[in-house]
Amino acid sequence: MGKAKTAQGEKKNMPLISVIMGVHNGEKTLSRAIDSILNQTFSDFELIICDDFSTDATYKIMKSYALKDNRIIILKNERNLGLAARRGGSGPAEGRCG
Repeated sequence: MGKAKTAQGEKKNMPLISVIMGVHNGEKTLSRAIDSILNQTFSDFELIICDDFSTDATYKIMKSYALKDNRIIILKNERNLGLAARRGGSGPAEGRCG
């Protein structure tokens, strides 16, 4: 198992799986969705959340979760690409595929 760095620069073991979540203007439901993933009994994962250029508080919510849990990686599109077009969401994934 390799090592990865968190946003804070500390080394951690690579997660077994990567969960990728795309979101656009999701401030009303985002916290519930993130909490649902974080509260699973299986915890050896990273959660990659990609904001597709939201105009509401979506990114602020994502950032607050990322500061509290180092398993969360956040990405932000500089323009609305449509979530299916955001192939880069899987780029930072370090968990096992398949």
